[in-house]
Amino acid sequence: MQSRWFIAIFVVVLVWAGTEFRAWSPAPYWPDAGGYTSHVAENRWVAHPPGYPFFVSLGHGFRVLGFEPYRSVQLASAVLVLAGVWLSFLLARPWCGTNRAALLAVGLAFSWITLLIAQTGTSHDGDLFTVALLLVAVLRFEGIVPNKPLFPHANAVLLGVALVLCAGFRFTTLLMMGPLLVWVAWRNKTRLAFWLTSLLAGAAVVGLQLWVIGEYGGYAAFSAASQSQHGTAIYSSILLVGMTETSLFNLFRTFLWLGLGGLPFFVALIAGGRSVGKAEMAPLLYGLLGFGGIAAGAGLYLCTHPGYVAGALPGLLLAASVVWGHGQRQKWLIPSGIVAGWLVFLTVQPFAVPLGKVKAVLNGVLLQYGAESSRRAVFFTTAEWLREGGLPGEIPRNRVRDLQEQDKRAQSR
Repeated sequence: MQSRWFIAIFVVVLVWAGTEFRAWSPAPYWPDAGGYTSHVAENRWVAHPPGYPFFVSLGHGFRVLGFEPYRSVQLASAVLVLAGVWLSFLLARPWCGTNRAALLAVGLAFSWITLLIAQTGTSHDGDLFTVALLLVAVLRFEGIVPNKPLFPHANAVLLGVALVLCAGFRFTTLLMMGPLLVWVAWRNKTRLAFWLTSLLAGAAVVGLQLWVIGEYGGYAAFSAASQSQHGTAIYSSILLVGMTETSLFNLFRTFLWLGLGGLPFFVALIAGGRSVGKAEMAPLLYGLLGFGGIAAGAGLYLCTHPGYVAGALPGLLLAASVVWGHGQRQKWLIPSGIVAGWLVFLTVQPFAVPLGKVKAVLNGVLLQYGAESSRRAVFFTTAEWLREGGLPGEIPRNRVRDLQEQDKRAQSR
C-alpha cells in the first residue's frame, strides 16, 4: 500500500511540475506581477494598497537565495499554492477519508485556476493558502476536528496566526471572510480564549497595516492610491453602480471562472448523493461561508482575472468533502472533472488578431488563460483585446479612460 501511495504521489507531482514548467512565464505579464517584481528588485516591502506585505516579503526571501526578481515572485506563488493544497487535504480528510481527500487535493492542484496562478507571480496564491489555513484553524479551535495540540491553547494561537496571515497577504481577503468570522464569533461568544485571540490578532493586524501605510509614504499617499483604485473598480460593482453592462460582465466572469476552476468540487457536491448529519453541518457551513465570502466579494465588486476567485476554492473543497463523504456513488466523475480542468489549461489559447467582438470577448474571459499564453507572457484585458481587434467603439467609456491612462504611463517610462 505504501509503495502505491509513493508511486501515485510521484506521478502526480511529476505531471503537475511538468505542466507548470510548460507554462512558466518568462517575464511579468499579469496585472500586479510587474509591480511585485519591481518591489522585490528595488528592495521595497509593500505594493499598491492594501500593501500585500507578506507576499512581497516572501518574494524577498527567494531573492536573498539568489533568484532573479520575477523568478522570486513566481516561486513565492508556487510555494503558497503547494501549501494551500496540503492544507486543503487536511481540511477534507476527516469528512471523506484519506483517499478521497487526496483526490480532492489533486483536484485543487490541477484546477485551471490553480495551474494558472501558480506561476504568474500574483498574491492571489496567498488567498488560496490563507483561506485554507483559516478554515483548518477554525475547525481545530472549535474541536470540530479533534487534534493533539503541541502545547496548551495551541489551537487558539493557530487561529490568531491565521487571522494575521490572512490580513498580511491580502487585507481585503480578511474582510471577505467577514461572514465566516461573524459565525465563528457567535458560536464562541462565551469563550474567553476566542476573544483574547481576536483582540491580540486584531491589534497585530492594525499594527501591520499602520506599518504598511508608513512604508507606502504616509496616510495621504496611501489614501490617494486607494481612492484611485476604487475609482476604477467602482464601475464593476453591482453594489455601487447597479446593473450596468460592466457590472453584469463582472458577475458573468466570476461565475464562469468559479465554474471552471471549481469543476471537480461542484461535481462532488452535486453527485455526492449523501445526506449530511447534524455533526457535519458545521464544517459544511464553514466551507460554504469561506466560498461565499470570496465569491460575493468578487462578483459584486471586482473580478478582473481568475486569481480573484482562487481563495474560494478551499471552502468549496471543504463543503464538497462533507457532501461526498465515504459513499460509493459517482466516484469516476471526480477524476473526470480534474482531467477536464487540466486539459482546458493545456489546450486553450487566444484567437489571433484581427478579431470580431465575440472572439475578442472570448479571448478576454477565457482563451488567454492557459499554458500557451503563460509561456508567451500574453495578457490583455477584454478592452485591450477589443482595441487590438480594431473595435474601439465597443469599449465602455470608463475603460477608454483607463486605457488612455495606461498609455500615458507606458510612454513616461
